[in-house]
Amino acid sequence: MALQLFGLFFITGIVQESLADEITYAYVSDTNLIPTKQGLANAGELLGAGTGDIEMFGGSIYQIAVGDVTNSAVTIYQQDYYFVEGGVSNTAFSEQAVLVAVVGGVGSAAVSGLGYAIDAYDDVLMATAPTGNSLYGGVFVYHDNINDQWTQVQNLQPLKKRTMNGNFGYDVALNNNGSLAIVGEPDNGYITTAAGAAYIFGTANGDKKTYWTQLQELYPDNGPANSYFGAQVEMFGKYAAVTSPASCEVGSQPIHCE
Repeated sequence: MALQLFGLFFITGIVQESLADEITYAYVSDTNLIPTKQGLANAGELLGAGTGDIEMFGGSIYQIAVGDVTNSAVTIYQQDYYFVEGGVSNTAFSEQAVLVAVVGGVGSAAVSGLGYAIDAYDDVLMATAPTGNSLYGGVFVYHDNINDQWTQVQNLQPLKKRTMNGNFGYDVALNNNGSLAIVGEPDNGYITTAAGAAYIFGTANGDKKTYWTQLQELYPDNGPANSYFGAQVEMFGKYAAVTSPASCEVGSQPIHCE
């Protein structure tokens, strides 16, 4: 389940126990900043189904990406209108596109597990499939062209030292201007078992629409086994933050691996 605050919007996934699935609702705060369910396909009803990440993005027109790992897809919803009436905000979104990931060209099977993590900036979206791509994972880059057609433009992979079952793409984050991205691979075993890794990618001259290349590999200093460095990642400007959430022991002394 995921959630996000974006301007006046609060986006969250709700677990529907009877279906053992996740459903996604969007909420928009009123003038008193109280979350109020709004008109998303029948006055606040279900906005997509999925078991993955949720990302809201955009400028003058908002969009929501809903990951559906079970069906290996990401659905894009676009805002139709937004207005305030009687002190209450109203908005509506409609489905714009359904994204899948393909490795190997036209006619190849879709990559499984797409939508586990999602981040977007302007007209570029990255969606991950950490258990797909023959268990090597992947981060798939999509571009929304001037005709509102989303197209897969690239499959990001580490240049070297990747690990099968390493969960490359467990998390992904673009920085605040969309020129850099960081990808986590918490089960990477290059240093030792599941010590983890993270990778920085950038674009030529900061142009997010051009080809993305790997700029740097990050590994934990003297990372112990099972520390899962790269489980969560974030970027702002040229600064990156990477978590290593697991506890471990050195001898008989328990420590927290950071």
